[in-house]
Amino acid sequence: MATLPVVEGGQIMLRGAQGGVPMAQVSPGQVEPIAARAAAQQAGTMAQILDRMSASAFQEAGRLAPIEAMQFAADNPITPEQIEMAKNGLPMDAGLQGSIFGQALRKARSFELASHFEMEGKNELVKMLADVKAGKVTGEDISQRIATISNGYSKALASADPEAALKFRATMATHGNTVLNAAYEEQLKREQSIRRIKIDQYMDNTQRLMFAEAMQDPDTFLQRAEVHRKNVTDAAMLLGDVAVQREYSTKIQSAIMAAQVNAITTKLMEDDRYFQDTTRTISALRSGAMLFDDKFTPMMNAIKNLDPAATNEIIKNFRAEVSARIAKRDDDAKIDKQNRENEAQNLMATYFDPATPASQKRDLAQAIVRTRTLSVEQVEKFLDPQGRPGDRYAQAGIETLIDNGVIENFDVLMREANRAGMNGQQFVDLNRRLIQRSDKDQSEAFRFIRQSAGVPDVASVFASKDDQFKIDKNDAITQRYNTMLNDWRLQNPGLSRVPYRDLARKAVDEYNQTDRADANKVRSRKAIEDAVTDLKKEKRLPPEVTIDENTNLDDLLKQYKKLRPDDIDYLQRHQRTLRGVSR
Repeated sequence: MATLPVVEGGQIMLRGAQGGVPMAQVSPGQVEPIAARAAAQQAGTMAQILDRMSASAFQEAGRLAPIEAMQFAADNPITPEQIEMAKNGLPMDAGLQGSIFGQALRKARSFELASHFEMEGKNELVKMLADVKAGKVTGEDISQRIATISNGYSKALASADPEAALKFRATMATHGNTVLNAAYEEQLKREQSIRRIKIDQYMDNTQRLMFAEAMQDPDTFLQRAEVHRKNVTDAAMLLGDVAVQREYSTKIQSAIMAAQVNAITTKLMEDDRYFQDTTRTISALRSGAMLFDDKFTPMMNAIKNLDPAATNEIIKNFRAEVSARIAKRDDDAKIDKQNRENEAQNLMATYFDPATPASQKRDLAQAIVRTRTLSVEQVEKFLDPQGRPGDRYAQAGIETLIDNGVIENFDVLMREANRAGMNGQQFVDLNRRLIQRSDKDQSEAFRFIRQSAGVPDVASVFASKDDQFKIDKNDAITQRYNTMLNDWRLQNPGLSRVPYRDLARKAVDEYNQTDRADANKVRSRKAIEDAVTDLKKEKRLPPEVTIDENTNLDDLLKQYKKLRPDDIDYLQRHQRTLRGVSR
């Protein structure tokens, strides 16, 4: 049977043939349709063209979208409703979300919204700054309020544009730090002011306590004073100001010495024995001794060794008391003499009264003699029923001298009346005229002094206890006036007219000059002036208000509600300095 060829492994061989010679392999060629290939190539080209056109269109749309969105935002400003929606986290243009234009519009709206939130934030910061100036808030309050505004608004922005939210937060942080720093600075000033007021109050109390301690136990006074010094120094250190610490260190040292000076002065004033030999007393003080109180000699000796100026102040106080006692003694003598003269005047007027019976005139004459204003001979002459009136023209001349202030006391009138031959009735008439004239001039002088001191003619119209300093000022000026009046009379004896009103005006001028020259008062006036200026700038006082030592600050606190108690405490502290009586 014939052998058939077998195809193996893609080769055709003849089985049985020697050598296995393969036959030539036939491969069929690939057949490609020309039309299909051309269509595919055309489709690919078209796709590429469309892709390029699509990319170009999207690129142009991306370029135009922000411009169109900005124009749309400009033509359609954000509304209050949209702002509220943004604050509540809701999309402002929900219908446009997802498109290129919608995304661009959201970006534009975020700029607009950020600008609006920044304006609102700045307005809130301005309000906070006003509260800071008014002292209504602390630094912690401001910090919390700024954080609330910044977090709330930036959260609303973040949903639309995180980048705008970050920029807004940075802007608010910049502006907020300015307000926050101002708040902490104002809070620090207020706390410093309160601390200083407390130190001043402690100083006032310490001064009174140290005086009591110096009076009660002079031997241990300095040990106790060191405790007070340490307390004041420690309190001043808390203020953190070296200049203030130095100031209070000086103040407590002055207060310690003042307590000792006042204690020694008080002991001198309380014992009349020191005034029996004033030269001896002053000599003992200069040597550091107390003549009649050995208990205070060590204190006086320490003052002499440590502070010669304090020793001189004690001696000055003692001499002032000596002068005051002499002046009082002289004033008492003058008042007694004037009372006796007035009594004699009244008795003589009664004597010459036609209704007075003759049986009573002898007793009246004896009473006139007892007044010691007229000698027995003068009484006999004036009361002589046979005495003829003196010349009427001479009487008129004496009346003119009285009216012009040339004759201004009883003794001069007596001399002139005797010289002119006036009888008793004429003398009575002239003396009555003199009393009326002197009373008028003196009254005008004292009225001028009272007006300058701010003291009303009727004390009952005083508003409060704060008016006491006006009485003290009136007393100080009156003391100057009386000293000037006595000096003038010594330098101008005889018939010269006493210029009561001129002396009163001079006393007031000298007091005011001394008062204005007081360094402490100058500082306090400047402090009050600066404080009032600041209060007016802060709109807490109206422009027309002025404050000085006469101002009732309690009334101001009630009238102007923006004032704070610490403002009044500061002003009252300087008022107390101004109300101190200048000597």
